[in-house]
Amino acid sequence: MTKIWHQRLDLQLQQFYATARLLLCVDQHLSLQRDILSLLWQIPFRIISVILLCAGLAAVLAEHAKAAEITTYIATQVDIIPMGSKRIARAMNDSGDIVGTVKREDNRGPNGVIWKNGGQLEIIKSQGGGDYSTASGINNRLKIVGSTNTDTGMHAFRLGQNGEPVLLEMLPGDTGSAALAISGSGKVAGWSSGPTGVRAVIWSPAGEILALPALSISKSCRGLAINDNGDVAGVCDIDSGPRAVLWSGGSDKTALDLGTLPGDHWSEVLSINNKGDVVGTSGDEESNRYHAVLWPNGSAIKDLGTLPNQTSSKALAINNKGTVVGVSSYNSEGHTSEERAFVWTNQRGMQDLNDLLLLSSGFVLSHAIAISSHGIIAAIGHDKNASHDSHPHDTHELSLQIFRLNPQLDGSR
Repeated sequence: MTKIWHQRLDLQLQQFYATARLLLCVDQHLSLQRDILSLLWQIPFRIISVILLCAGLAAVLAEHAKAAEITTYIATQVDIIPMGSKRIARAMNDSGDIVGTVKREDNRGPNGVIWKNGGQLEIIKSQGGGDYSTASGINNRLKIVGSTNTDTGMHAFRLGQNGEPVLLEMLPGDTGSAALAISGSGKVAGWSSGPTGVRAVIWSPAGEILALPALSISKSCRGLAINDNGDVAGVCDIDSGPRAVLWSGGSDKTALDLGTLPGDHWSEVLSINNKGDVVGTSGDEESNRYHAVLWPNGSAIKDLGTLPNQTSSKALAINNKGTVVGVSSYNSEGHTSEERAFVWTNQRGMQDLNDLLLLSSGFVLSHAIAISSHGIIAAIGHDKNASHDSHPHDTHELSLQIFRLNPQLDGSR
């Protein structure tokens, strides 16, 4: 396209040049002609340069204007859980469908659940006489994976076409497994365990299992997240605690130790996007303090900090645009309190999601557990007036509420 445009411009200039020659006296005023034509030749290119410069400045100003806009959110309640784990919701796809675990009064144990975008709740039953199931991963094609208790132990599953869990194979000799994440193509990441320990694994869309190599100083690893390129992030246990690990590449994946923040003893990961950006946590066992961290494209670790006046944070998810969500809290003497859901961007750093709600609310968002490519956030919260007798700010035993947060660009704030 650029070549054709240049050809047309050259043709027009040549025609203009020929007309100018007829109007000038070539024999008597050759020197003056050359000066005039040289100036005429330069005019179009000077105009083009000015246009390109203006376009560049407009792009820069637009980028700054976009960065200046504040994203606010409208929260829609999805469900209320009378009593349950703060990680009751575990994953979400780009359509806003959420999966997790709920303990209902009519069930013997917790069961995996799906909250569709319309709000309805579907239960994933346990298999083989078991009393427990959980849904841990969901992709944009509504393929769901998780784990279920059977009469022989915990078993990884993929939800079948009929809505029933289809058990995934384990590594030879193993007796337990879990599926924790699924990619867009249907590859699954998790672990398989037995007499030789716990090994990180991936399952192909056809259900074939492959063990991932461990760090040289570890015998126990788990795959926790997977992207659409088949890169897997997880942890391997070493003497100082869990260590964040990345398995990237093809079938010959090797374990890359992602390390910790300076002075820390352990790290873990919970999410990886399609660019290979990994997020998780780095901490110190002695102080019981930890920070949300980012490994851009699996490279040098970056401290995302905490919310003001808080001590600890965890990054729970990252989308393909690099926006991170998680939880920030205050830790004192082994007790966690004042948990607040956060969103982090490279432009604005860490922000309290409660401060970004467009409408006033009677709840507190404590954890942001997932974020879609479009910026929709799945979050967990509780009633502002709820309290616990011994720990007024402890959310572990409060009735939980699950929300979807839909982003709204607001340039006026």
